[in-house]
Amino acid sequence: MELFKKAFSALFPKEPEAVFFLSKNSGVAIEKINAASFDKEEFKGIIQALDADLGANCRVFVGHIWDHKDDLCELFSAERRVFLTENPSEQVFDLAEVALHHYCHEMTSKSPLAQKYHQLISEDLQLKKIVVALYHEKGNVSSAAKELYLHRNTLQYRIDRLRQDTGLNLRRMDDLVFCYLMLQ
Repeated sequence: MELFKKAFSALFPKEPEAVFFLSKNSGVAIEKINAASFDKEEFKGIIQALDADLGANCRVFVGHIWDHKDDLCELFSAERRVFLTENPSEQVFDLAEVALHHYCHEMTSKSPLAQKYHQLISEDLQLKKIVVALYHEKGNVSSAAKELYLHRNTLQYRIDRLRQDTGLNLRRMDDLVFCYLMLQ
């Protein structure tokens, strides 16, 4: 653990305020935000280097920047609960990437209406990919088509077919977000 702590601390441009372990496999690094602070993308490179150098398999949750006047213990505990219950595919992630799933999962899993829409959307693998791509591309059909390796007209046709079959119009942001939520 000390070797990992030392290697991790050495990667920061300015030494972190604190690095400590919560358990054998879980630790925290706290840094003051400054011009040299890492963003999430830079953390990906750091973690990949640590994994390669130390034979580790790290995952990093990048917490929010809180004011020292906030109840940091309560906020840290809440962020940690989210981190421990979510399992995103990314190695480095933050709250924004897992919030929809985390905060809506219990509510949608108990609703028969939500379950029916989930079944409708998730049964069609192609539709599922379309919803996710459109959501990630903020509803931009051309960008989503490029992401899906589809011709724009083909994607348009599939969006129109979904509208005819279900009444859901993925060109409307409300419908798109609803469908994305139902996949969570």
